[in-house]
Amino acid sequence: MKRTSQAVWCATLICISMFLVGCGLGNGGSCSVSGRITRAETGQSVEGVTITFSGGFGTAATGIDGRWSKVA
Repeated sequence: MKRTSQAVWCATLICISMFLVGCGLGNGGSCSVSGRITRAETGQSVEGVTITFSGGFGTAATGIDGRWSKVA
């Protein structure tokens, strides 16, 4: 993986983590976050990627279409 791709992944995961932490602190209800993982070079979906959330929110995994979702 290229350095630029690693930086984008890191920034994306930090943003997702911040979103989930904010959901848990503010409204007392549930929040959801979702996305799609694709290869930067081809735009092709990536199956079987595990996304790990900080703060005890667990994990999510991509399906065959590269999509994932998590309710917190």
